[in-house]
Amino acid sequence: MLLARRSIAVQRPIEYAPIRRLNRTLVSFAEDACWMQFRFRKEHIQRLRRALGVPDVVVLPNRSKDDGDEALLIFLHRLSRPSRLTDVKETFGREETQLSRIFL
Repeated sequence: MLLARRSIAVQRPIEYAPIRRLNRTLVSFAEDACWMQFRFRKEHIQRLRRALGVPDVVVLPNRSKDDGDEALLIFLHRLSRPSRLTDVKETFGREETQLSRIFL
């Protein structure tokens, strides 16, 4: 009698590399870096935030909460030059999905 052997595929959970979450605020950027990254000086970014009425905490459509300063910096970074979300990911340490939600 022949016994048929079944191969059982074991599904292992996909392991992703952890994303480093960098809390990048305006204070963490040097004056020259602000100009190169965002095309604004630090003082102008603060004035822009007040003029636009960006709150301290931004609530996104998926109900996640983010810092208002960081959301504005991500927005300005995306507008300042053509870049992909992977480029912005390296600067701010966030996943592409989070970055696209903040940008919209």
